[in-house]
Amino acid sequence: MTSNTDLGPKTTTPDPWIIAIHITHNCNLTCDSCSDMTNIGLNWMITKDEFVSWIKNWNERIKPDQFHILGGEPTLHKDLEEFLYIARELWGPDQEIRLMSNGFFVDRHENLGKVLKETNTSIDIGLHSKKEDYLGKLKDNILLMKKWREEEGTTVNFMDFTEEGSGWNPSGRTWRRIYKGYGASMLPYEDNDPEASWENCWMDGARCFQLYQGNLWKCPPITYLPEAKKKYGDLLSEKWDPYLAYEPLKPECSDEELMQFWKSECLSICSMCPAKTHYIDELKNPLMSVSESEKYYQSTEPVT
Repeated sequence: MTSNTDLGPKTTTPDPWIIAIHITHNCNLTCDSCSDMTNIGLNWMITKDEFVSWIKNWNERIKPDQFHILGGEPTLHKDLEEFLYIARELWGPDQEIRLMSNGFFVDRHENLGKVLKETNTSIDIGLHSKKEDYLGKLKDNILLMKKWREEEGTTVNFMDFTEEGSGWNPSGRTWRRIYKGYGASMLPYEDNDPEASWENCWMDGARCFQLYQGNLWKCPPITYLPEAKKKYGDLLSEKWDPYLAYEPLKPECSDEELMQFWKSECLSICSMCPAKTHYIDELKNPLMSVSESEKYYQSTEPVT
């Protein structure tokens, strides 16, 4: 069993920076080394009852700096607009709420620009490729969201994860790898230096907590690793087993346990990620299907 606090506290942060909730694991993209592991063709949609009950488990006890609604691709969920109203009601008027999307399906929600404005929710659009076919599919929706911004006053942020020299990519490199390979053949790193992995964490480590199954989880990879295990079963390497033993923080925890959860920085589970940065200099096309992605990785050199 892997403890939430096995390497001890190092900070005095009383409340988390980010609490994020998936409303779906489904995603139209298969981005390299997706931290939420939704690049492998997962299939799940949250229900309204789950969304409400999971938030109610914690909203009276914590106030994150930001509450993120994401996936997968959240605009694939038919009830997205209703979830935005619910989130605002449950977290209150002062909570910063952000919808994280790749932008491909915002046009499926007729009133989304208006709902975002009414709920004081910003939408952050992550641009994951500069390939012509990718940008071509996104062009009309980018224009639509710019129209929201001009006519509705909606806060729309475009975040180019590929742009050299940007805040998201200051080194001028493209993409970080957080595990080796893809799909059933993916492997954790084995640097055996959790402290260095913590320091190298691009998610700011314990500042990107996940709200899933009503519980709080340390970070995206440890949260959604069990979903990869459900999909691949014994095909997934036993090297993941120590990390699959991780236990999230449950709502019935004491205030002391909750505070300890926030304070904890480096844990043994951090060893699943690399102790030093591994950039992916040549990104595959994120529009590839899961089967195409599997063939792509089989045809490339093993990741080290």
